[in-house]
Amino acid sequence: MTDEDVDRVRILQTAVRSQTDDFSRLALEEEQHKVSEEQKTMKVLIFTVIAAFHFAETSGNNVALNRDVTGINLQSGTEDTYPYLVDGDSSTGFDSGRKVQNPGVIIDFGESVSVSSLTLTFAENCDNTVSHTGCGYKTTEIHIGNSMTHSENQECASFDKKHPPETLTFACLNGPIVGRYITLVKKTTGNTRAIYLCEFEVYRGNEEGNNVALNKDVTGINLQSGTEDTYPYLVDGDLSTCFDSGRKVANPGLIIDLGESVSVSSLTLTFADNCDHTFSKRGCGYKTTEINVGDSMTHSENQECAYINNKDPPETMTLACKNGPTVGRYVTLVKKSTGNTRAIYLCEFEVVQGCVEGNNVALNKDVTGINLQSGTEDTYPYLVDGDLSTCFDSGRKVTNPGLIIDLGESVSVSSLTLTFADNCDHTFSKRGCGYKTTEINVGDSMTHSENQECGYINNRDPPETMTFNCKNGPTVGRYVTLVKKSTGNTRAIYLCEFEVVQECVEEAQATEAPPTEAPPTEAPPTEAPPTEAPPTEAPPTEAPPTEAPPTEAPPTEAPPTEAPATQGIQTTHIPTQAPCEYPVPIADVAQGKPATQSSDKPRKDGGAEKAVDGTRNGDLLNGNSCTWSDKEYQPWWMVDLLETKDVYEVRIYNREDCCTHRIKNAQIRVGDSENFEDNPICGIMVLGKMSREQPIVIRCGCETPMRGRYVSLQLIDKTQMLTICEFEVMAG
Repeated sequence: MTDEDVDRVRILQTAVRSQTDDFSRLALEEEQHKVSEEQKTMKVLIFTVIAAFHFAETSGNNVALNRDVTGINLQSGTEDTYPYLVDGDSSTGFDSGRKVQNPGVIIDFGESVSVSSLTLTFAENCDNTVSHTGCGYKTTEIHIGNSMTHSENQECASFDKKHPPETLTFACLNGPIVGRYITLVKKTTGNTRAIYLCEFEVYRGNEEGNNVALNKDVTGINLQSGTEDTYPYLVDGDLSTCFDSGRKVANPGLIIDLGESVSVSSLTLTFADNCDHTFSKRGCGYKTTEINVGDSMTHSENQECAYINNKDPPETMTLACKNGPTVGRYVTLVKKSTGNTRAIYLCEFEVVQGCVEGNNVALNKDVTGINLQSGTEDTYPYLVDGDLSTCFDSGRKVTNPGLIIDLGESVSVSSLTLTFADNCDHTFSKRGCGYKTTEINVGDSMTHSENQECGYINNRDPPETMTFNCKNGPTVGRYVTLVKKSTGNTRAIYLCEFEVVQECVEEAQATEAPPTEAPPTEAPPTEAPPTEAPPTEAPPTEAPPTEAPPTEAPPTEAPPTEAPATQGIQTTHIPTQAPCEYPVPIADVAQGKPATQSSDKPRKDGGAEKAVDGTRNGDLLNGNSCTWSDKEYQPWWMVDLLETKDVYEVRIYNREDCCTHRIKNAQIRVGDSENFEDNPICGIMVLGKMSREQPIVIRCGCETPMRGRYVSLQLIDKTQMLTICEFEVMAG
């Protein structure tokens, strides 16, 4: 394929995405703008012609489309109409025929996927009557899992509607669920029932909970040449194929390149069957084995996720990252050897992605209008493109104008940030600048009034940026809707950026996990092909013991009895730090020292020196004592202590007027390099509710401090403004 061919394919893919969005909005436009039949026909024709070239599926698409369907307890002779359930045509319906006990259907996706939401389309003649068999949907269950037996899978949703609406959309009750099969069963108690249904759509979630190591690039650390051909066995999803490193070497290891930085919550290792009771095979024992996660290919520079000290591991071990989800592109495993040599024998290495809390989940998502004039669709993407200099203008004034942002799946929304246009600051000559009586709702409906209120604005002259938390706490939903209410007058919308901040659902720490809570990790998804060529450079082999203090990875953290194959993942999303008793008195050595940051927010007095001015005032807007960077990817701040110090802990005083979540994913480094990325990591990353602590304390060491002249803070894997109201470096 020539470069010109590639360009043509990309143009066609872009065109079909645009036309697909238009087509999905058609029903809404017909109601709001009375689209003509000519416009409707033209859209359908364009969609039909271009769809033939649309071969790249994206996250959030209907993964049930044209999949295999089978019946549960249904009469024979109805199989020919099974495809109507998943053909994408809501005008064709499936009719199960005569009534039976507990009728149901099974949709086979062909592989495990992460399912976030479902849409059922019922027959029009079911709206006002249930004279047709199968119209009523009382006591109906929908499950997802890797079994074709309905009762063995996890519940996604249930509903009890005798007269369902034409379309019903809902999110899985407990968040995205991974599985190959989705089953729907109408429960019967003594009576019989039938199924009458036009379309069953299943929407994929993001990659959270999926195995993000699948089919990724693997390289070895200190391993003999000639074993490269078996590296793919580690990440092929097939537990029967195993990697064998061959002869024993000092400190053998592996590097899995995930292709980009992700939040890693847990790991699953599958060992060979013949390792269960014998060690005649090289590489079976996993004593003093470290697993780190980070953005470096050098094992010792990354943050520790897990530690194994097991001579006779079980067939499968699942380990949660010890300090909560850890962000990084590379996962490294090293078997430490002291005088002896070792080998690696391993069948599968799975890496489970966690939720990236605090990120803007609206970025580049689909946006549609409510009551807006046609012709403005081209500027919808400006609302969610991450560029504050591009703005959406709805054009002429209408009654109750609004916007719908489709997040693609249900998420827990904690806060919202709206960025208004500069020329709205002091004048309202521009239509759409005022935001009086403006409602923002979150929920699983595209109808604004059916969702739960998150925020309310009543500001004729809003500031350049407004951030507020959902008024009743984190609110779960797929759609975020904004409507400017109008009573007799008409209004417009002029807005530059609409950010939606996700809050992760935290799991309680568990010391014992019953077998029934084990997540479906047996059939890892196969939808993540390799994205980059394998590294061409040999990875560094040095692993200085001083960079991984023994107090941070005690062998007792992962005994063989805590992670048998029958147990569920034990996760603690809120990192904890053991109390310290320092051997010497400690004091702040950063106050008044030179400080720098990645950028300064224009027209704001938020220079880097504000974090070391000795004032802990957490009121960003009124206290004039906090740093304020521009909004950028991975912003950073650094202080120069002017000489090397013994650093025991760092204290971060976050802003207190709002927006504490912005400090999440903060990572501290301490060292003597002016290029802070070359310095080792201090302590744990700021995650979860740590951002609400005042101060946030990060311990670099208890008995053994970290030595360094430069101390830095960086937000990892997120685009955000960085604000620090005071930064204290406690040294002895």
